[in-house]
Amino acid sequence: MRNYSITYIIPNMADLKITQLDAVVTPDDTDLLETVQDVATTPVNKKITWTKIKAFLKTYFDTLYEDALGFTPENVANKSTDIIADGASNTKYPGLKAIKDYVDNTVGIAIDIFFTSVASDIGGIYDEMLLDDPQAVESDIETSGLTASTDDQALNNFATPSGSPAVLSIPSGIFAVHFHATKSAGNSDLNVYAELYKRASGGTETLLATTELSSLITTKDSFSLHGNLPTETDLLVTDRIVVKFFANVGSGSGATFQMHVEGTTVSHLTLPTTTEILNNIFKLKNDRVVITADDATSVIDLDETDVYRLTAMSSNTTFSFTGTPADGQEVMLQFKDDGSTRELIFTGFTVIGVTLPEDTVPGKWHYVSVKYNESASAWHVLAVSVEE
Repeated sequence: MRNYSITYIIPNMADLKITQLDAVVTPDDTDLLETVQDVATTPVNKKITWTKIKAFLKTYFDTLYEDALGFTPENVANKSTDIIADGASNTKYPGLKAIKDYVDNTVGIAIDIFFTSVASDIGGIYDEMLLDDPQAVESDIETSGLTASTDDQALNNFATPSGSPAVLSIPSGIFAVHFHATKSAGNSDLNVYAELYKRASGGTETLLATTELSSLITTKDSFSLHGNLPTETDLLVTDRIVVKFFANVGSGSGATFQMHVEGTTVSHLTLPTTTEILNNIFKLKNDRVVITADDATSVIDLDETDVYRLTAMSSNTTFSFTGTPADGQEVMLQFKDDGSTRELIFTGFTVIGVTLPEDTVPGKWHYVSVKYNESASAWHVLAVSVEE
């Protein structure tokens, strides 16, 4: 019998030692690796793809992460960016922005911003409008010499202070402008409309929406105008809100327009807003109390103090402020001498209907309540009282 030697030629098989092979920089999912199965019993050479190795390792390491973290990490693939669209799902979870958007759009928060007769720092025909009802005496803002048979004549503009209302967007929806007005002279028909803008810190104004035209303005009356914000508007924290009024005047001798603000008129803008505004309106406040026995030069740090208290004054005392005041900020001064009268000096205080004491009443507590008025750049003293 003749013996034969048979050689099998298998193309494309590895024929080099592992140390002789070129390195793979980035494995491909279809790459094959050799493995040995059932090493302890009947070893068999088999192949496995890089895809299967990755899947196995993910399952393995996920269990290690859960033990280390103490919780099961969320699957990013299950993240929802729209709570309403995914409302029927029990597996998807919303991101923070999705939750905020849902609350903003569902709750429908709106704010009132009140027109005032106080000149804005912008200058020109701009007056301030504020989040707080000014509760001042009614004022009239008059525009005379309106030309007959002419539309779109500028009346007055109102702007929030820089950085107010400090929200990052205005939701889509309906806004309203409520105002009181009179045609005080002229025989021309007079109608008014308003435009809503956002104003950047550099002065650039962007028109957002325009209201409908008012009914005829004759004798003093109240008017409500409305406009539609079709889409959400992004804001910077330094942006202002601006409302501009315009007149359409009919034929005749022209007209004089008077707008009534403050007092019982409460002329204002009602604007849809987001939950961020709650940070400016409702605050859980723990008073920051600064206490010392005596300080002849009592400099009150406005960035750190809500209540300033001297418990045993042994020196004549001068009170003053340092730091950056916020509009509407309140500070309470509480002080008592050590049993002997001490002279008092108040620097930077403006009294409103009260009288500041020049000396202490020995052994008695004194209270002085002040509030900062940004429009007047002054600390107004609103209340003074002495222990009986």
